[in-house]
Amino acid sequence: MGVSRIKVRCGFSVIELVVTIAVVAIISAAVIVGIAPAKRISDARDSKARQDVHEVASSVETCLAYTDPTTGAGNLADYCGVSANLTSSLQGGPYIRGGLPPDLVVSFSGSTVCVWETVETSTWKYSSNVGQVELGTESCP
Repeated sequence: MGVSRIKVRCGFSVIELVVTIAVVAIISAAVIVGIAPAKRISDARDSKARQDVHEVASSVETCLAYTDPTTGAGNLADYCGVSANLTSSLQGGPYIRGGLPPDLVVSFSGSTVCVWETVETSTWKYSSNVGQVELGTESCP
């Protein structure tokens, strides 16, 4: 009688590895999505507000820098502070496409341009004196 040999299998098959990796990936995705969704939504709103303020401030600054080639006259603050003027094709425009976001405010104090938007408890503001968008708790003066 011969001795029968039992084959011993070492390691995992490719299919077992692929299935294991897929299960780990699905569980990881579920955990990432489930962690603090309210915080992720709040961060997205803050980011959008900051982007809006930056875009509108840049448009207002461009509007103020425009000089009519025929008359040499420039745009005044009272013209550039009106959303309808920023979106019109008159006087060098349109400076911004689609209009201003509803909660965004543009104001002028002398030669200082101020743009701000408040989202929940955060206020993103741009002042031409500072020259950048900042997070604060107050709107511009």
